[in-house]
Amino acid sequence: MNHRDLKIALRALVLLTGVGLADPAPAADRVLAVTTDFFSAGSISSMETSAPWDVQADLAPIGSDAVARCHDGLIYVVNRLGADNVQVIDPSQGFQTIRQFTVGPGTNPQDIALVSPTRAYVTRYETNDLLKVDPSTGEHLGTISLAAFADDDGLCEMHRMHVQGDSLLVQVQRMFRQDWPDPWIPVAPSYLAVVDLRTDQLVDMDPGEPGMQGIALAGLNPTAPIQFDPFTGDLLVLTTARADLVDQGGIERVDPRTMQSVGMLITEQEIGGNGIDFALAEREKGYVVASDLDFNTFLASFDPAAGGPATPLYEPEGYVLTDLLVYPNGHLFLADRDFFTPGIRVYDTTTDALIDGPLDTGLPPFELLVLPDAVSGAEEVVDLDPAIGLPYPNPSSGAVRFSGIPAGDRSVSIAVFDAAGRQIRRLAGPSWNGRDDVGRQAAPGVYWIRVEHGDGRTADRSVRLLPR
Repeated sequence: MNHRDLKIALRALVLLTGVGLADPAPAADRVLAVTTDFFSAGSISSMETSAPWDVQADLAPIGSDAVARCHDGLIYVVNRLGADNVQVIDPSQGFQTIRQFTVGPGTNPQDIALVSPTRAYVTRYETNDLLKVDPSTGEHLGTISLAAFADDDGLCEMHRMHVQGDSLLVQVQRMFRQDWPDPWIPVAPSYLAVVDLRTDQLVDMDPGEPGMQGIALAGLNPTAPIQFDPFTGDLLVLTTARADLVDQGGIERVDPRTMQSVGMLITEQEIGGNGIDFALAEREKGYVVASDLDFNTFLASFDPAAGGPATPLYEPEGYVLTDLLVYPNGHLFLADRDFFTPGIRVYDTTTDALIDGPLDTGLPPFELLVLPDAVSGAEEVVDLDPAIGLPYPNPSSGAVRFSGIPAGDRSVSIAVFDAAGRQIRRLAGPSWNGRDDVGRQAAPGVYWIRVEHGDGRTADRSVRLLPR
């Protein structure tokens, strides 16, 4: 066993501490629900990713207007308008709040991007200053001005974020604010502002143009979290433009290699309304929650590969569907805030059939995310270059594919190692069917994938196989 083999084995052993190597523990990821009445109360609830679901409601009180991120075993709740703080919850300590810190009164925080246990960034909607903090203490470490992206009302309206290698991408909505009842109008173009995480400086994405330029988006008003498309290596950005029109929004692709938009994956017209959230299940299947012009929300499926209009799957009355989540065991979780029976609906991503629900979460669910098990690998990766190849789905109950690696690229070497550091498979292409070199099905558990490119780039990836 050479040094790199030993390194892989040691990393796997750290993940599997307390678990027998011959019989790894089953996956223990949970679906986390941010719940709220939108007036005075909010909470955290959770459930299993498969039946019998084991819903645990009201695990921790939070603000009534909140979003959350999971990172390194902790839950970071961004309590937004009127609260202006970040709340840190530790699931291993009975969902206790272990820390809470202000991000500035009246700043209306929207998101937190975790880079390390001591470094994070917070978007603040009512200021042009992106805040840098130490999330382990709450200390403010400085600000990065995004004033160069402001429209004529003086604010840029920074929203959700995404860490891409050494870059932090910040959604800039540029909403021109008008007096009620006139709607806020997005001012073209909307951007992804790019911050170099090595220097904490803005990056001018088009030095030939006057002023500071970000990644100009084809759509207007980016809203939902940015997602990584493992099948193409692109980033996916949902824009909603104006809520009273179906015109300049949709889901668009951004190429992280060129840092440019490459156009719409699906438009608002093809969706049939203004998008709220979306997720990909397979190369040929995605899901979107949207709202029509009468503010009735619906769930629809679409084909990211072939394009074309979305197909409605569930159309309740009223503005009741707020978020969705696809887990790689073939389940789609949908947040349904129906007035009489709110809860989480569970669908089969193969048949699109309703499996169960609505499952009661206490307060109505608003946002859904994965709370990873300690050895899951399901948590968002923020420090890896996806162009080298990220495994998907992860965890997986079937085949695992590697994004960013073209089929037939013989300059790439991919090997699979078990928890003891033994190489069990050498791959001929960017996918693994879960079997070893002699065709035996690998046991459920954590495996390490070594990806080596001909240009010298290398990466070790962890993959969790679920029971079939």
